[in-house]
Amino acid sequence: MQIMPGTAKDLRIVNPFDPSQNIEAGTKYFRSLLNLYKGDVVLSLAAYNAGPRNIHPSAGILKFSKAKTYASNILKNYETLKSQQ
Repeated sequence: MQIMPGTAKDLRIVNPFDPSQNIEAGTKYFRSLLNLYKGDVVLSLAAYNAGPRNIHPSAGILKFSKAKTYASNILKNYETLKSQQ
């Protein structure tokens, strides 16, 4: 998972290149975004990509086409993997 330096500091990651610390921090961060956006997975994924200051629940992802594409691709990949089980 890509954890930005400020987020790593907030999450108290000692070594962001350690896989277990990285995955734990990434999942905690995503959980915090799900809480912030009241379970809205699309907005949470977009905020993971663009930063939560850039994604507002009332305005959505309007200005951030890269974040919208990111969220869409993640959800497509999820559905593909889910259907293969």
